[in-house]
Amino acid sequence: MATKKTAKKAAAKSSKPIASLPGERWSKVAKSDTHYMISNMGRMKSFFYDKENGKIVKGKLVNGYIAVDIVHKGVRKNHYLHNLVAEYFGKKNSPKHIKVVHLDWKKLNNKISNLKYVTLIELYKRNAEYNAKKFGSENSVNAKLNKVKVQSIRKELKGGTTQRALAKKYKVSLMTISRVALGKSWTAVK
Repeated sequence: MATKKTAKKAAAKSSKPIASLPGERWSKVAKSDTHYMISNMGRMKSFFYDKENGKIVKGKLVNGYIAVDIVHKGVRKNHYLHNLVAEYFGKKNSPKHIKVVHLDWKKLNNKISNLKYVTLIELYKRNAEYNAKKFGSENSVNAKLNKVKVQSIRKELKGGTTQRALAKKYKVSLMTISRVALGKSWTAVK
């Protein structure tokens, strides 16, 4: 009777190479105790069980994104697949470009052609525009503010009203008023 260890060795010997997709390039993941490779087409393979051909890592869904566990120096850490693809195949325009977005808004499409580095400001603006299109700026079920209120808040801030007073008046958090004041939320409203 074969043991589990023998069965794994036999499976590894009989495995077939993973076929590459058209235009697919692979890069070795550097910070890992095990040999992993990441592809510009959003795939990852592990060479833990199959040292010769590797095996595609399916990952798991975390917040709607595909995530994979990588062990580095004995510590297991969760990584979003799109961040790894961007790290190995993407281009940052500046040190401020630190967030990776999916151009088509589909979190499972992790091809490098669908990923882009953006700044935090670009991310906030992009998300605000998307939410406005999806829900309408006044139709969000959780929105306590609307376009008119935001315009009024900005006018009152210019007039010298404190953020604390505005938070109390509009029954929102101080953080919400601060984000409106800094232009990090309601960016489409001028």
